[in-house]
Amino acid sequence: MKTKRLLLAMATSAVLFVATPMAAHAGDYGTTPNNVVPTPPAQVLGENLSTGTSGTSTPSGTLPVTGGDIAGMTIIGLGAVATGTVLVRRSRRRDGTATA
Repeated sequence: MKTKRLLLAMATSAVLFVATPMAAHAGDYGTTPNNVVPTPPAQVLGENLSTGTSGTSTPSGTLPVTGGDIAGMTIIGLGAVATGTVLVRRSRRRDGTATA
């Protein structure tokens, strides 16, 4: 069983080792067939806008939300740890390698 896992890991590593450089050396995006030169893209001109106030703003009373739901992420993480623990214990019992 360990030999199969080792061979699978080696095969996966070999595929990734070959596929990653191939993707990095792929053709440039935007090349056209028969070496036709595309027309240059349109240019966007910048524009300066002013708010019309003298730098003061009215407080809205609430802070912007910038993070995720910490309680939900914590529950998901604890559930993943518990599931992993159960799976490892079951596999060790089946293999007979459990330690007391």
